[in-house]
Amino acid sequence: MAKFTGNKFKYTESELKDRHIGKTVYPNGPYEEKVKWRIKKDTYTNEGVWDCFTKLRLSFRCLFTQADGFIESDLATRCAQLMVDVFLVRRSNGENVFPPKDVVPVNAAPTDTAIEGALDAADFAGKKAVSANAEVRWIFDNLKIANVDPATAPSSGAYGYLMELRNKPEMSKDFLRTIYPKLLTKEDAEKGGKLADTGKETIELCERLLEAVESEK
Repeated sequence: MAKFTGNKFKYTESELKDRHIGKTVYPNGPYEEKVKWRIKKDTYTNEGVWDCFTKLRLSFRCLFTQADGFIESDLATRCAQLMVDVFLVRRSNGENVFPPKDVVPVNAAPTDTAIEGALDAADFAGKKAVSANAEVRWIFDNLKIANVDPATAPSSGAYGYLMELRNKPEMSKDFLRTIYPKLLTKEDAEKGGKLADTGKETIELCERLLEAVESEK
């Protein structure tokens, strides 16, 4: 039985190993590997280390970027898995350990936008196209949710925009003031125009959302 060390945990060492912790899983591999990766991702989320993993993976990508711009993404994913897995196993055994920090890519160009904020294509593989309204709805529903798994996003664009809104309060306010109300209006029109007479409920909702944003500044 794992001992509580002040960090979030859910699984024992044996359970972690059954969920592929301690083994390299290839997200872009054959079907069997993709199944394993889904289980491993769920484990990272349940153990509260998914954000730690994604940040660590991004820092490795910066470090593993070659002179011609090619990024060793698979290698970065494997190295991030190794560090996070070691941490989880040690924690499950009762050690007072802390999640691994991002590596410092001293030889990378930290301002290179092609590297900074890059997403893993495997998280969005096989996604069916959805409407722009569905993407806006997903962004709104997840705007205040912590540790959002990129794989739950309808598209890489929706996830990237969500991250932009979180980092830029002014963009977030504009989204709540302009884009989201348009979604409500369109949804209302499709349902028969129940709010179309005055738009009062839509306006009141948006005002409450903007007040919530202002209160957090």
